[in-house]
Amino acid sequence: MFTPEYLDAADEAGWLVCEELPFGLVDPFRSQRYAPTPEFRALWRQTAENIVASDRNHPSVILYSMASELGEPWLRSRASFRTFSRDLPAAVRRGNPAALVTDCTGASDETGGRRAVPVQTRQGRRDTDIQASWLFWTGTFQPLLGPIPGLERTTLPYILHEYAWITSLPDPAARERMRRSPLLPLQVPDMIRAARASGLARQLGPMVAASRRLKFALLKNALEVARRQAGVAGYHQWLIHDFPFCPEGVVNEFWQEIDGFPAAEIRRWNGDAVLLLEDGGRRSFASGARPGLRVRVSHFGPEPLRHPVLHWHLAGSGGSVRSGQIPCGTLTRAMRLEGRLPATDRPRAVLLRCELRDGGRLVAANEWRIWGVPEAMPPPAGIVVKIWVASSCSRTASPIVPVTVDTAPLNCGVLPSISKLVPPIF
Repeated sequence: MFTPEYLDAADEAGWLVCEELPFGLVDPFRSQRYAPTPEFRALWRQTAENIVASDRNHPSVILYSMASELGEPWLRSRASFRTFSRDLPAAVRRGNPAALVTDCTGASDETGGRRAVPVQTRQGRRDTDIQASWLFWTGTFQPLLGPIPGLERTTLPYILHEYAWITSLPDPAARERMRRSPLLPLQVPDMIRAARASGLARQLGPMVAASRRLKFALLKNALEVARRQAGVAGYHQWLIHDFPFCPEGVVNEFWQEIDGFPAAEIRRWNGDAVLLLEDGGRRSFASGARPGLRVRVSHFGPEPLRHPVLHWHLAGSGGSVRSGQIPCGTLTRAMRLEGRLPATDRPRAVLLRCELRDGGRLVAANEWRIWGVPEAMPPPAGIVVKIWVASSCSRTASPIVPVTVDTAPLNCGVLPSISKLVPPIF
């Protein structure tokens, strides 16, 4: 639910709002949704009508959801299905005929998130304008570069529910930020004490910074995967701001930019127009090869692009390697980047930077790191491989003791099988 002040701001800024009705956020009311009594059904219907009447004059409110995270019992209960997928959508449509309606954001069925919940179910057809399921894939990100499984049979525009749960280590500075506020830096002091007890107090700052870089790299990838996926019309990004114990946001707890990750950088891959790399699921290629990369434009801006031109630039540590520009026409297909990676005698990374301009105006920019790896390298000599095997067959609280099983100098043309180095220990 949103306050009138929030909706006023959304109207002014041009944000689009999904109004999720507050039915069953916590138990015991959450479980009540699967066996609703007549009294609850009447209460929910009247509440929905009141909410719609209060905010239907806000142009930012374009979508209403009848509930969040209905599980498989919703599809086994006739009363539950009728309430959330028939009666409540009908009441909302009567109150605001111009708005879109969905029966649930984050629905799941007997597959446990292995697929998007279909529109046609065992209880009949859902009254919904979109599909917005929870998918098991969003907790695993396998494969990391997509495609997203489970969307093969979607028939309506699809919105990913609470997408990209990616966190970093908590920020120790949160304690100072909250010192004079009513908020508590939950679990941050615990992390600091644990680091001191483990002898990692000096390493805590670099560890937090590294985990933050990893979080934003994975978030960038996750949002690009979603925008490349056919049928995905949007996502509920989780989250916009950090919690002290779970910093999943793109701004901190007070909606301030996070050091090293300004809003302008984040809008490269989470704006109206985003450039997407089609790389066939890989970012490393043979040195000197033609990787066959393509760039696609995901454009949800308010105006069409009339004369778009894609400018691309490939740069290594020694400066510019390749560059070019491609007139994009009507943006109906991905643009192929011609050229080879630099031929090198050892693995090297190059940075591919692309800009989309329309009549000279910068519309979007994005960049990716690409690796070139020689097909053959001389084997390094004199490498010593040490292998430790830690085992404990005891159920007591005694610590696991590392045991050196073998130490052998290897001329690493081809490493021997690990099974030849480590004898059976169980």
